Amino acid sequence: MEPTPNIHLIPVRTSGETLTVSSLDFAHGLGVNHKSLLETIRTHQRAIERDFGRVAFETESGKKDSPFQTANLQPEKKSTKPITVAYLTEDQALFIGTLSRNSKRVVELKATLVKSFSQARRRLREAGQTPLPADYLRQHDQRIADLEQQLKQMLDSQQQAARSLLDVPRSTEPLPIETTRIKIQRIVNGYCRVNNLKQQDIWRRVYDRLYYLYHVNIRAHKRSERESWLDVAERSGHIEKIYAIVSAELTYTDE
Repeated sequence: MEPTPNIHLIPVRTSGETLTVSSLDFAHGLGVNHKSLLETIRTHQRAIERDFGRVAFETESGKKDSPFQTANLQPEKKSTKPITVAYLTEDQALFIGTLSRNSKRVVELKATLVKSFSQARRRLREAGQTPLPADYLRQHDQRIADLEQQLKQMLDSQQQAARSLLDVPRSTEPLPIETTRIKIQRIVNGYCRVNNLKQQDIWRRVYDRLYYLYHVNIRAHKRSERESWLDVAERSGHIEKIYAIVSAELTYTDE
């Protein structure tokens, strides 16, 4: 079975008879941050190495653009700092793929992985560098067919769910407009959750910034027992200033 047309195969590195893919390319294929993928590999390294052999880690100077790009994923920010890259065998990569939710993208990546390694082995065979077992091609053809069937079943299920959703009666009542206060709370909650920070520390930072940027000292206002400082800011007409601060400064960065 030849690789399906229009499939961008993942670059496979050859070292003797060992074939591996870069964790950078694999992260792009999964649609995840490379740093997060390395953390996953480290977390499950003992299980991976117990069943599929040692994971090869290498330090490379400077972050490289992966040649395996997907349409909906932006390249990670470049850096001149040395980075750690894991080089995964086919079994190691497929195992890590099973740790992700079996979405359409993950199933497609599994099929692409199998095809990429299959093509690399074909090239080695044609170059006379390594023999292949008699049933190798049959096993890989079946592996690819199983993954593509799994993807087809998933797409069929999604289409059926979409059709069912269209049949559900819809309310005609308009949704309430999200207030500035709610938007602020969503940003603060999300920022604290992503960065594992305490709410009180972030609110203290926000009110300090309110003072230094707008010369508004919220803590100088009188506050009832039932009021929060955000209540005071809203009552005193400073809610939009706080929204501007959290919008500009409480953003996600991958440091």
